[in-house]
Order: sequence, then structure tokens, then C-alpha cells
Amino acid sequence: MSFTPKIYVFDKFVLNENTHELSSNGLPIELTTAEYDLLLYFLKYPQVPHRYGDLYENVLGLTGRANENSIPTHVSNLRKKLRKFSNRKLIKNIPRLGYKFTEKPVIENNVEDLHDPTGNTAGGEDNYQLRDSPGIAESDPLTEHGLPKDREHSVGEPVKVFYLEKNSKQFLLIAGFLVLSLTGLYLLRNSFQNELMQPAERSADEGDKKKQDDTRILFEKVEFISPPVANKELFLYITGENIDPETVSLKVVGPGCGGNHPCEVPNGALRLHGSVNRQFIEKAPVTLAPGDYDIWLENSPGDVSNKLTISVPQATP
Repeated sequence: MSFTPKIYVFDKFVLNENTHELSSNGLPIELTTAEYDLLLYFLKYPQVPHRYGDLYENVLGLTGRANENSIPTHVSNLRKKLRKFSNRKLIKNIPRLGYKFTEKPVIENNVEDLHDPTGNTAGGEDNYQLRDSPGIAESDPLTEHGLPKDREHSVGEPVKVFYLEKNSKQFLLIAGFLVLSLTGLYLLRNSFQNELMQPAERSADEGDKKKQDDTRILFEKVEFISPPVANKELFLYITGENIDPETVSLKVVGPGCGGNHPCEVPNGALRLHGSVNRQFIEKAPVTLAPGDYDIWLENSPGDVSNKLTISVPQATP
């Protein structure tokens, strides 16, 4: 019976029985003869318990139990070397018994003869699912070689394996979920931005309004300089704010002065009889019939003050 060296692929490692080499991602890992023999034995008989005595006799080629304590030392050194490349616990302690190798490897007789049942090599254009591969769950993320993502390996040349068949339905579901998630985040971000901007816009509007109010003409008080007499020229003393001496005029609505066409004391008449400045008009001339009147100041058609009311009594006989 001829012996055919095998390739053992497990976790992130490849053990080549032909060259007696262990590698991880193309990097060689130096092992002693005892460490190599132990690892090869574990790979040949994975996932089953091994007694200390059995390992000593079968692996080291010795009989008896005198030096069984050397097995833990070799296993410990082997673990340290594997742990440099993988965090997986590949060799498990079995208390008061021995050890168990937890990973079942993918075993191939010859690297160059990895073909699928139809005769196509794994490096061809068609993709095939890796079948009968213990230790590889369907949910594991796969590399471009079809192995779990955390177990990609190399032995100088890439080991040919079958690619995982693409699941288009699952891909579409994931893509749809991502699109919906991103759309939701975009809408949520815009909503937050609007909420943050609205107070600032309201504050700006209020500031503009306050600024306009600060410069708008204001009618504070009006007084008759002398007792009012109907149908005779009267003089008013007016106080306010933001009066424009160059343009201000006085508007009057009441008996004889229609609402749509109020009587007006123009700017020239106001300045002719007295002083006009930002805070007061000293002598505003008016001639009014008996009755109540609304009066206001106007710097311009868009800058109009509040209204005040004055009353002119009936003439005394």
C-alpha cells in the first residue's frame, strides 16, 4: 500500500505532510520534531480525547509511562507557536486524561488535484460551494478562496478550493436594508438640522424686528400749548422718539378730516412755527372743529407712529 502525503487545512494554518512544513498565510512556522508529530497526530484524529500515555507511545514512538510528563511540555510549546497566528483554542485540556484537538481539518491528497465533480478547477470562472468541510459554518464570512475569512492560508502557491456560491436573495435583502438605513439617517439628520436652525432663524427675525422697532418713529405725548378753541389756530407740543426733522409730518383724522384723506400738517409748516428734532416738535399748528381727533406722526409712508387722541371742546357762547 502506497503512502500519499496529505495537506491539512485548519483555522489559519496549512500543514504539508509532504514537506513537513506548517505555515500560516504563507509564513513558515518552525516546529520541533515532537511538536510536528503531535500536531500531525491531532490532525489525523481530531475531536476525540487522547490520553497522555497514548500520545507518548503513539507519537514519540516510545513505550512505558516513565516520561509522560514531557507531553504537556511539548503541547504547551506547540500552543504558544499556534497562538501567535490565531486566538482559537485548538488544543483543549481534558482534566486527568489528556488533550483533544477541537478543529476538524480539510484534508486533501494533492493540492493540484482539487477539482469539482464537473471537472472544473476551483480557479475557473464558475463558483462552487465548498462541501464536506468540517469546522466551517454556513454563516462564517468567506475569503475569495472560499474559506472562512479568519482562516485564509497559503503554502507558497494559493491552495485551490471551491468558491462559495453567491446568494443573490440574501445580498438583495442586505443591500435593501442598508439603503433604507442610510435614507432614514439622512432624513433624521435633516430633521435635526431644521430643528436647530429654526430657533436661530426666529432669533434673527426677532432681532430684525427689534432693530426696526428701535428706529421706528414713536408718538409719546401731545399737549395743547394754550387752551384749545374750536375753529381757531392751535399749537401742539409733541414729544416722541426717532422723529425725522427733515421729513416728519402730522396727520389728523376727525370732524372735517376723512379717514381715507386725513388732514395733514406738512413738514414745512411744522418747522416754520417752532423747533423740530428727534425727540419733540415744539409748535405744531392745527385748526380744528369741535370733536375728537386721532393724530399721528409720519416720517415716510412706511414709517408711521402710533396714534394719540385729542379733543377740541365746543366754543363757549
